[in-house]
Amino acid sequence: NTKVFPKTNFLITGGAYLEEYFLAWSRNSELVTNYWYSAYPDLSIKNVNNNTRIRVQLSKTHTERQAANFLKLI
Repeated sequence: NTKVFPKTNFLITGGAYLEEYFLAWSRNSELVTNYWYSAYPDLSIKNVNNNTRIRVQLSKTHTERQAANFLKLI
C-alpha cells in the first residue's frame, strides 16, 4: 500500500492494478541513499536464481532424465 494508490483487499484485489503506471511512479519516487542492502553480497543474481531452482527441485520426485538435468544445476 502507498499513499498514492488504493489499498489492497487481503493482498488480492485493489491496489496498484495499473502495473506500468505504478512502476513509473515508483521509479520516479526513489530516493538516493548512501546504503545498499544485499542478503547475499557474495552471490550474483544468477547464483541466487540457480540456488532457488536447486531448492525447489530437492523437494520433488524425479525421473532418471530429470535427475540428470537436476545434477547439472549443482
